Amino acid sequence: MRTSLRVVLLAAIASLAWPMVACYAAPLYTVSIQVDPAEGGSVILDPQKSGYAKNNVVTATAFPANGMVFAGWGGDLSGTQNPTTLRVSRNHTVIAHFATD
Repeated sequence: MRTSLRVVLLAAIASLAWPMVACYAAPLYTVSIQVDPAEGGSVILDPQKSGYAKNNVVTATAFPANGMVFAGWGGDLSGTQNPTTLRVSRNHTVIAHFATD
């Protein structure tokens, strides 16, 4: 009986001396790229990672294929500035629109 009481007391004292700290990983978000039309060119993200923390800033640069011109951004970007930046706040989709030259 005394042994089990000691164990309970030691556990109670230990929980006061070493409180539990909740540790968790911040969520990572994706930036997906689409190209319209598919053969129109490519997009490079900088930095290029599989996941981005909230408030990371990502630079998107569109590169037209031969005979094509960059026409503008769609999805979670807009306008024609190239390169442009995106502040990550959730999962995003970036669409690069190209047209024939």
